[in-house]
Amino acid sequence: MIRPLMTASSMLLPLLALVQSQPATPPKVWPREVQALYDSLKQECRADGGKFIPDRAHFAVETEVTGDGKPDWVVDYSSARCSNAGYSAYCGTAGCMIAIFGSDRNGYREIFNDNVRDWQAVKLDGKGRAGLGLSVHGTVCGSVGADMCLEVLRWDGRKWAVVGRRRGTGWPVGLARDMGSQGRQTPVAPAGLHADGGRQRRRW
Repeated sequence: MIRPLMTASSMLLPLLALVQSQPATPPKVWPREVQALYDSLKQECRADGGKFIPDRAHFAVETEVTGDGKPDWVVDYSSARCSNAGYSAYCGTAGCMIAIFGSDRNGYREIFNDNVRDWQAVKLDGKGRAGLGLSVHGTVCGSVGADMCLEVLRWDGRKWAVVGRRRGTGWPVGLARDMGSQGRQTPVAPAGLHADGGRQRRRW
């Protein structure tokens, strides 16, 4: 019984070697606008005398949240740490800052920049139109800051509009569908200074 097992194992060795020798899937190349933001954060950190500690694997994610069928990129600022700025200079009670780069004729442009606690790409209707689901500071829903506030945004090509907003305890199934059925299209105007940390919030 021992001899057949040894024979089977020896037969597997070339296969294992072949699998291990296969090159890993290379990471996607960032658009030049995303790379430029990454480089500017690195330069800013080093100019302040810090050591740049990036998490490149999670810094930028390709997704689709604008509903035009073209890829968008979401940048997570918390993945670009600087050694002299604590855990992250871009996080607070309102969550961490993200930026969204949407496709346009000349490449990509930044169409969102704000602190959020969580985000996800959502479907706004039965046709599969994409939107942006956010978990934000509780005061956005008229509650205390520690409470969860969920909102869904729709991009119309020029600005974001709130499809729906409500308090919640997690991402429920059908969040975008339930909110979208209300048919509210409230424009989100550019805001002033963020209440948490004084950084500028921009929603185009």
